[in-house]
Amino acid sequence: MSKLFYDHLIILTEVETEIKSMAETEEERHELWQIVDEILHHRILHLFLDKLPEMHHDEFLHRFHKSPHDENLLGFLNERIEENVEELIKEEMELLTSEILREIRK
Repeated sequence: MSKLFYDHLIILTEVETEIKSMAETEEERHELWQIVDEILHHRILHLFLDKLPEMHHDEFLHRFHKSPHDENLLGFLNERIEENVEELIKEEMELLTSEILREIRK
C-alpha cells in the first residue's frame, strides 16, 4: 500500500482483526489486504469525485496522480466541497467496514 493523503483518516482495526483470525497463511493475509486496499481506494476516490463539483475533477485528479501523498489535497477538497471531507471519509469508512466484514464472514 502506498501512502495517500487521507490515510490518517482510515481506521480498519476490526477488518485487521478479522483478517488475522481467518487467513491461514501470510499469502492469504496479503491477498485480502490487497483487495481491501483496492476497494477502499476506489470508494474514497468515488466519494471525492461525487462530492466535488465537476469543474474541479481534472485539477484534483492531476494533483492526486502527481502527488497522492500530498496532505494539501485534503485542503483542496475542503475548499471545494460544501461538506466536511474528513466526516465524509469517516462515514464512508463505517459503511465500507461493515460491508467488508459482512463479506469476510460469509
